[in-house]
Amino acid sequence: MDTTVLNRYRRFRRETAAPAKIALEWAKNDPAAVYPDIAWGSSAYTTVLGEGTVGRYEIVVKVEHEDDPILMGSFDDTWTEGAVENPKWRNDRWNTSRWYHPMTSIGQHVKALRESGMARHDAYRLATSYVMTEMKRDREPEQYFISVTASRNDIELGDAVVGGFDVPEDNAEEHLIGCALDLIAEAVSMAEDNDPEARDEVLNLAARFLPMDLDEEGSLPCVEIAGVQVYVYFKRGVLTISTHFDTADESVQSAEHTTPVRVVMGGGETVFAAR
Repeated sequence: MDTTVLNRYRRFRRETAAPAKIALEWAKNDPAAVYPDIAWGSSAYTTVLGEGTVGRYEIVVKVEHEDDPILMGSFDDTWTEGAVENPKWRNDRWNTSRWYHPMTSIGQHVKALRESGMARHDAYRLATSYVMTEMKRDREPEQYFISVTASRNDIELGDAVVGGFDVPEDNAEEHLIGCALDLIAEAVSMAEDNDPEARDEVLNLAARFLPMDLDEEGSLPCVEIAGVQVYVYFKRGVLTISTHFDTADESVQSAEHTTPVRVVMGGGETVFAAR
């Protein structure tokens, strides 16, 4: 196994206790291989993390500081059951609240840990560690959000955002890039839905030719695209074009349930248009 992959695998197992199979898949998930045309930079948490292209779209990945962090608990100066004293209060009583009210109290943590079979002393020690870590996080919140935009010709067509997460001190860039990968896929998917040229391409690729069937009475050569059937045939020596919209897909219909049509002759001149 490649040394880089092995180190990533060991670190992920150590930090998350994830199953070996999941950790190995994560370790092999090299962002450069997933999106080879995106250049990943070193982030100071308030800058562009990645920039490049995915297919026809320009991608920008940004990491920014969360101005309104999501807290796990709350601070005030009123004691209630389950509250924990804030150690900072003893040295700064004028500017610091005394009590921290965790989302889940030490007692509630202990109960859950004991029910899982943990010894009382170990359960109390671990529960206290949970709450003290939570308090420190809420006292000095450093949370960030990642945003991804997908554009074409300077027109933003898709975006995706995730916020309210902490960035680990070690391997911060790997953590951020891992979070960004799914967001890129989401932004590109939205861009494809909003991109008229991409929709046209999908519809045009799905077009099919239905040849005349001599065994079927009244059969004529037909091109079917987005449910619209266009019959092109000769009748009494005249090239005839007959269009049927009753089976047109809703995706190509207007708000009035009509299908926009433009007829273009060989030189590119529009001879008929209707919406």
